[in-house]
Amino acid sequence: MVWLAGVDGCRAGWVLVQAFWDGANLTRWEWSCLPEIGALDGLARRPHLLALDMPIGLFETPQKGGRLCDRLVRKALGPRRASVFSPPARCVFDEPRFRSGLGVSIQAYHLTPKIREVDAWIDVHKQRWCFEAHPEWAFACLAGAPAAAPKRTLAGFRERLAALEAAAAGFAPWFHSLGRLGPGIQRDDLLDACVLVHTARRRVLGLAERAPVEPPRDARGLLMEIWA
Repeated sequence: MVWLAGVDGCRAGWVLVQAFWDGANLTRWEWSCLPEIGALDGLARRPHLLALDMPIGLFETPQKGGRLCDRLVRKALGPRRASVFSPPARCVFDEPRFRSGLGVSIQAYHLTPKIREVDAWIDVHKQRWCFEAHPEWAFACLAGAPAAAPKRTLAGFRERLAALEAAAAGFAPWFHSLGRLGPGIQRDDLLDACVLVHTARRRVLGLAERAPVEPPRDARGLLMEIWA
């Protein structure tokens, strides 16, 4: 019987969702918004496992093709493969503006502050309980196939919500009871954090998928892997 969690970045900080796993069901769902990722260290109740939607384990300088884990998850997602970007190398952190030659897309570059924040906080010890996961792959595993519609469309939102409602008996009443989430927090941010709770549950049960099966480590010893 443990608390499991999922975290997704948002404009206001970090959306944290926790649920209680009693060995059969996920119950007692709750959520909060953390101003910074380091606030995880001060939680009154630290989760047993936490799935984080942000890259962990980076190259020091750009590498052709990016991380193996990103390439593998793109392949697994098929029509939703565009949702998986290759993160910037650490040498990109201090670049004042986007330019060609950085070895990273503009989408990934705009996430550099979040990626740098996680990279400064995470270490090999923390990675034992806080691990990288990807919401789209998590939804694909939960539903049995990649989502048919993009997540930012109404159809995509409803599709993902339905997958979560079918997977946990107590989820729907809790989710539909939520009011306004506050500035800088979108409903799809919350859904992404929720599905990562299921990834943490899958790890507890030994059912989670790992890309790659035997991940390499970066220069700091961090595993470059993605779970779902």
